[in-house]
Amino acid sequence: FLKMADMKSNLLKILGTLTPTNFNIKEGLDIPEVRDEFAHLYKYGMSMMQAGLLTADQVKETVMERLIKRTGLEPEEFDKWLGY
Repeated sequence: FLKMADMKSNLLKILGTLTPTNFNIKEGLDIPEVRDEFAHLYKYGMSMMQAGLLTADQVKETVMERLIKRTGLEPEEFDKWLGY
């Protein structure tokens, strides 16, 4: 069997090196794919809470810090942007 380090090395060879995106989210809010990705992440967080994997406070903090903050919108604006 492959050791974990070997597996990681092989995976990196297959996928290449991951790098942070330089995409400016705040300037791309009108791009449907950007909104769709944020909607997916939001729904995923909600489903994790409903499954008991995260608490409501954990989801709220994550949505505020990792999603809403990145858009530059206020929470009410974010909900409207996602269509809620």
